[in-house]
Amino acid sequence: MIGKNIRYGDLNNSRELKILLNSLEIVKNKGKELWNPCDIINAIYTGTTGFLVNDTSEDCLTFYTKKEYEITIFWIWTTYVKGGDVINKYFDEVKELARSLNCKEIRFCSKRRGYEKRIQKINGTLYQVEYKVQL
Repeated sequence: MIGKNIRYGDLNNSRELKILLNSLEIVKNKGKELWNPCDIINAIYTGTTGFLVNDTSEDCLTFYTKKEYEITIFWIWTTYVKGGDVINKYFDEVKELARSLNCKEIRFCSKRRGYEKRIQKINGTLYQVEYKVQL
């Protein structure tokens, strides 16, 4: 258990797998995400990515850690929260998990501009904006 509301998910638990697959489908359908749900499932299966679930609300978050220069970063890959957002509902627990994994930062990206205001509520800053030119 990560906190009182959310815990590590298990691919061998059919209910938790269903929650994960449902959340990935919903998030993928909301925007033009570059990731493929199969990539995330494979990363979880091989142990390079983890997922957190809340059985009651069927919320789900996928994450991985990565080394960048001298620090370890907790990267939130996807989130699905019914009736709320991850910052309001789970950020304290995610922060504790990241600390327990010796991470020095939490990062995520989103095509949704609403996070620019919400990130300030948790003392976060806009770190990077990514642009691309299609060739």
